Amino acid sequence: MRWKVVPVLAAIALSAQSLAADQIIEINIRNAGDLVTALQHGEPMACRPGLGLQQFIVTSDERNELQALGFKIETVVENLDEWLDAEREARQAAQIANGGTFHQSYHDYPAIEAYLDTLVAMNPTIATKIPIGSTIEGRTMYAIRIVSGTPGSKPAVGITAMQHAREWAAGASALWIAEQLIEGYGVDSQITALVDNLDWHIVPVSNPDGYQWTHTDFRLWRKNRRINQNLTLGVDLNRNWGYEWGGGPPGSSDTTPSSDIFRGTSAFSEPENRNVRDYFQTIPMLRGTIDLHTYSQLILGAWAYDDTIVPPREQELRLVQEDMEATMNATNGVIYQAGLGVDQLLYTADGTNPDWMFGVLGAQSWTYELRDTGLFGFELPANQIIPTATEAFAGIKRLAYWALQGGAVSIDTPIALASDTQATPVRADVIPMHLNSVSAATLYYRFDNGAFNTVTMSDVGAGEYEGAIPAGPCGATVEYYAEASFSDGSTKTFPEGAPGTALSAAVAPVTTVLFDNFQSDLGWTTQVNGATSGQWQRGVPVNDPSWAYDPATDGDGSGSCYLTQNAAGNTDVDGGSVALISPALDLSAGGASIEYLYYLNLTDQSGIDMLRIEVSSNGAAGPWTQVASHTTSSLNWRTGAITQAMLDGAGVSPTADMRVRFTANDSDPQSIVEAGVDAVMVRLAGECPTPNCPGDVDGNLMVDVDDLNDVLGAWQTMPTPGTGADLTGNGVVDVDDLNLVLGAWGQSC
Repeated sequence: MRWKVVPVLAAIALSAQSLAADQIIEINIRNAGDLVTALQHGEPMACRPGLGLQQFIVTSDERNELQALGFKIETVVENLDEWLDAEREARQAAQIANGGTFHQSYHDYPAIEAYLDTLVAMNPTIATKIPIGSTIEGRTMYAIRIVSGTPGSKPAVGITAMQHAREWAAGASALWIAEQLIEGYGVDSQITALVDNLDWHIVPVSNPDGYQWTHTDFRLWRKNRRINQNLTLGVDLNRNWGYEWGGGPPGSSDTTPSSDIFRGTSAFSEPENRNVRDYFQTIPMLRGTIDLHTYSQLILGAWAYDDTIVPPREQELRLVQEDMEATMNATNGVIYQAGLGVDQLLYTADGTNPDWMFGVLGAQSWTYELRDTGLFGFELPANQIIPTATEAFAGIKRLAYWALQGGAVSIDTPIALASDTQATPVRADVIPMHLNSVSAATLYYRFDNGAFNTVTMSDVGAGEYEGAIPAGPCGATVEYYAEASFSDGSTKTFPEGAPGTALSAAVAPVTTVLFDNFQSDLGWTTQVNGATSGQWQRGVPVNDPSWAYDPATDGDGSGSCYLTQNAAGNTDVDGGSVALISPALDLSAGGASIEYLYYLNLTDQSGIDMLRIEVSSNGAAGPWTQVASHTTSSLNWRTGAITQAMLDGAGVSPTADMRVRFTANDSDPQSIVEAGVDAVMVRLAGECPTPNCPGDVDGNLMVDVDDLNDVLGAWQTMPTPGTGADLTGNGVVDVDDLNLVLGAWGQSC
């Protein structure tokens, strides 16, 4: 039986704060102290508020208290009741206008329960509605399982939504995704493959009581509907999970029952969380989960509870989240920003669903904060349900792809050219997944379509493996690819499709113009363009344990590198840009290759903050032409390269006085930008020497009838010695030249 509010309990149907809340305000959160103060005086509109402008629901008294504490306040909604009434009327009108199409409007919990039956009826062979337990008020919670074949025989992906009652677009997105999987099976080849290769488990409403309350009483309710000991209502379900419950710094959760982030009396005190926990613990081979929320357009990975601890399997998590981010951003042009906890996109939150899924079950787990960034907030118009769900599903499909991979291998910086006199090193990133380990990494290479040879690649740390292509014949083309095998027996190649698809480089004489690992001063200069901090400095990284954004060491292990203000504490680039300019480089011969190691840690990966690489053909005076940029964050050093083709494509002319400039740019006043440069190598590809080919008059590297005709046609003429048909260089075309042709007849050079 469902719990019902009887008249004697009506007075506690809303928390005291929610009953009195009559405004939505916007204030600037400058630091952690501001956030703690704001949370003590209002309910945040954002699921996990961070720095910058944030909206809060407050009473008049709370507004006045915040104002007295020095906060500058902007009013977003003057009268909350009137605003909610208008929103409800608009929603009802839109639902009528849409003619009842399910995904064009929001629905209460009974309607969702019924719709789950509709989904199963679409394809009962693969879809099952599974009751997973009851809520505080007695409502039944459901998962929908979408499986072809025997459940539990394949890797699995899980989706949960609407732990927070007011985040309607999250639950609506989960339902739309379920429909796509069911309706598209057997029709759409991509969907069919997703269901044939993976088991899908979706809990569209993780907080049915709170969700129903947002439809009947208070639209902006967040928590569940537990009656606490002090007669306030609700526990924040996404602070009640049993991994690091209460383990974060102040503001991560709250012990005050009236707080919007009240974590409950103990881990898993709430039946809703126990239901979801128990269900997911029965799923074998759970590889990935997404917990859907609104709003902020973020992709958040471990850890939520502590933003100073790098999670295990960091490279694996970053690879997947960067793939999801790029795919979601390309879907509709709406920008999502991805980061792990140490990237500090938001403040900490302990006792969360994704931390438990990753920390306990070992599944790759993320929070998606869906649309928007505050224009509508939780009141996202119904006409944005499908576009929002489309973006979420695009990311989840990439998670599904990686759920099926034992690992990944990539060559992030293909070699620009290979030497004809010495071995050319090749590095590959090899990342095991799902608790696998690397069994082997192998480099395959061949010259001019010959048979592939193999080189065992060595682990050089930080997930990188190195092998070397031996010196090859000058003028040849070397093709190469990397292969990695993992402990689950799977293998991956880069490029995918190898050996049919391989990377290639020209073999040529190589001249090193510059190699600088920054152990001494070779003439680099620096510039500051508006920035108040973060100027480039050469030295050994200070490795400040209290500042998680700088590298612990240099890039190549030699000791020193260039870093943006190599000092303890918060010394990132602020309010402008800083430039690092190379000494003069003579690249007039052409065939240039510029290779480097770089470090870049960003909290804003939208593309406005970056490490920009530019080239000048006119010394330090410029003009400067951008030839590359890096906009993704990592705690690892990475490789970059500029090829002659890139320079040509950018319209850069080779000269004897060229410069390379690395610019770390900060355009977001609330972001962190830390950068480093190391092991810069500039090389030139020379011309292969002309082969010694006696008898080859026309230079086609073959002694044939054309050469014979050239000699006979010039018979007894006296060209400049050693030119044309005068093969012997005696100043006349005669029988000696003829004998050279006949003696080498049919040979190729």
